[in-house]
Amino acid sequence: MFGLNKKNSALKERSFSIAGIGTFNYPMQSEERFWFANVDSIGPNKIELSIRTSNDEEPTQNQVDLIRGLPTEYEYYITLLYAYLEESYPELSSENFEQIFPLATIELGANECEWLFTLEPNFDVPRQYDRFKYFTIIDKAIIRATGV
Repeated sequence: MFGLNKKNSALKERSFSIAGIGTFNYPMQSEERFWFANVDSIGPNKIELSIRTSNDEEPTQNQVDLIRGLPTEYEYYITLLYAYLEESYPELSSENFEQIFPLATIELGANECEWLFTLEPNFDVPRQYDRFKYFTIIDKAIIRATGV
């Protein structure tokens, strides 16, 4: 009655590793074209890191190089994000932003220049701050922020 889609049943999940970062998986059941990994090698918290691709192939060498550079760029990006929040929420102490809104996800776009960062509110934040914060960054500048 509930037959398997033969096209999908023959496919296996694929993966590849980036040294110093982690192993990325490509979920075959997804309609999206992205590779993802849960990593703890970039910042103080475990985050979901994903790479979008324009086809079903592995990420380009340029995308892999950009991901490899994330640990050294982390401090720049996190400072940029929390400075934006400091302007948006002057009533909050900027020293606590990493505890209030820890980094949850980073996604590198298929175009190889667009980064999407998500900050997830901690479980005990006041209701008025209890929204995910989404940032689109191109050329190391925030071009869009939602949930802020």
